[in-house]
Amino acid sequence: MLVGRDAERAGITALLEAARGSSGGALVIRGVAGSGKSALLADAAAAAADMTVLRTQGVESESPLAFAALQRLLWPLRKGVGGLPAPQRAALQAAFGEVEGEGDRFLAFLGTLSLLDDAAEERPVLVIADDAHWLDEASANALLFVARRLQAERVALLFAARDGVASGFDASELPCLTLGGLSGEAAGQLLRRHAPGDVDAAVRDQLVAATRGNPLALGELSEVLSADQLSGRAPLPGQLPLTGGVERAFLDRYRRLPEAAQRFLLVAAADDTARLPVVRDAAGRLDAGDDALDVAEQAGLVRVDGDVVTLYHPLVRSAVYRAATSAQRRAVHRALASALGGDADRRAWHLAAASDRPDDAVAGALDAVAGRATARGGHEAAAAAWSRAAELTVGPTARVRRLSAAAHAAWLAAQPARARALADAARLDAADPLLRADLDRLRARVDWNVGSPLVGHRILLQAARDVATVDVERARAMTMLAAAVVTWVGEAAEDMSEQAATLGDVTAATSDSARCHARLLAGFVDIRSGQFAGAAAQFRPALEDCDPGDDTDLRANLGMAAIHLGDEHVVRAHHTRLLARARESGALVMIVYALTRRAFGDWAAGDWAALDAGCRRGSRSGRQ
Repeated sequence: MLVGRDAERAGITALLEAARGSSGGALVIRGVAGSGKSALLADAAAAAADMTVLRTQGVESESPLAFAALQRLLWPLRKGVGGLPAPQRAALQAAFGEVEGEGDRFLAFLGTLSLLDDAAEERPVLVIADDAHWLDEASANALLFVARRLQAERVALLFAARDGVASGFDASELPCLTLGGLSGEAAGQLLRRHAPGDVDAAVRDQLVAATRGNPLALGELSEVLSADQLSGRAPLPGQLPLTGGVERAFLDRYRRLPEAAQRFLLVAAADDTARLPVVRDAAGRLDAGDDALDVAEQAGLVRVDGDVVTLYHPLVRSAVYRAATSAQRRAVHRALASALGGDADRRAWHLAAASDRPDDAVAGALDAVAGRATARGGHEAAAAAWSRAAELTVGPTARVRRLSAAAHAAWLAAQPARARALADAARLDAADPLLRADLDRLRARVDWNVGSPLVGHRILLQAARDVATVDVERARAMTMLAAAVVTWVGEAAEDMSEQAATLGDVTAATSDSARCHARLLAGFVDIRSGQFAGAAAQFRPALEDCDPGDDTDLRANLGMAAIHLGDEHVVRAHHTRLLARARESGALVMIVYALTRRAFGDWAAGDWAALDAGCRRGSRSGRQ
């Protein structure tokens, strides 16, 4: 029975009752490690006996694997996937790696909502996501997407997230319960539950002060302190057993185990599948067999339910893993990699964790992980894989290529600071002028979108000058972008009349693409100088003759030219195409861009319903 959490339990009860009454919603439970988040979730599950309860949990070592946590959550509903609309079904199957091809991230999120709504037709659904701060970003975004849209669905969604952990899990707009420490009688009840005798009030208050009322710490202390100490008959030790933090309590118990049991627990802590056959196989390779499992279970540090193995508490995982030496951790990851021969993504990550020096074979395996993640719209997972692959790469050329790929994936995943840092790191050793130009274009893109348009403008112009002798078409395209960036802002922007006279000369362009870039460049420069008739004379033939194909920059700036001309139909057409492409590839940042730019066309056309819907979608996407 929970103590001292009546208000929090009432909030959860209200959420469940609302879901039963066809008014779905979500709630985030936050608190420091050991504050009782998991206990509240267990209490909620027990109170939901009349509901379908679906669970998943974030695993720190699994966070680079796109959609891993979502796949676990929806596994009990897998038979219902076949009943989804075909686009949603295909997107979910691609996200889970069940079919080949690119997955539409938006449709995968929508399919998740539809699958839960379908399940709720039979009985209300409670979704529990524990350790949300360690969810892989694709799964977190999918669940937050669902949480923001629950209205008439009979679905309740409960997240539990740890405070004080760096995480991309951002649910700031959702209702939140923050768990504080226990004190007074509530703390006394908790101590008495674990202690064999009475607990003195002064001792209780001393322990509360020492632990800030952390329920997990109080429970562990009541088990390691003597009855005389808890009753006040004997003084408390000068330094409490938990002086080093709550994890120390777990480590004390862990270190009393035989070495084989410790190795088994370390394997379970490093594992991210929760599958007993995998853990047993890996542990067996380290001479930790079923006897070791029995000892760990008897110590209460691990539980086995069927073929699922779970640790007593998330703190056990971090305590055991951090207490191991680097050599021990590498050995465990090698064993897990061997046990996961058929799971290429997890095997690659465990091999990477086992590597303490460059290894091109492991880097190549991570390349493949990144490619698969990209195909299903998991750009944040792809960025993580390419970044780690770069760390393991022997040669500078391949390392720069992987850093560049990681930077571009981070940008598509709407991680601008990460993208800029990776691009800067790649550029330091980039010898290929074409690769440098592409990295500079990305660096500029980050600046003009989330930093300074003027800085982005200057980066583009300098990069265009640097690459002009090697690839004039690349230089022309980048110069066009530089001109487009400052058509709306930037009084201090560089005068570009010289570039307009050379790179903007259509007669000097030798291809359809080059002519399109030249016309747009000249037109944007005319806009900056107030020569609107000249700009229109450049933009109109560009809009008539240019076929941008898959060139998103070209299509986006044709749409920008149409904005300047006031042609709302062309504005909407180009940005609708951009939006469709962005959704197909899971490029979150391009989804936001396309929605916001298409709004110009909706506004000009007086289509207020489309404008409102697009702005709302853009705002929601920007928060994912």
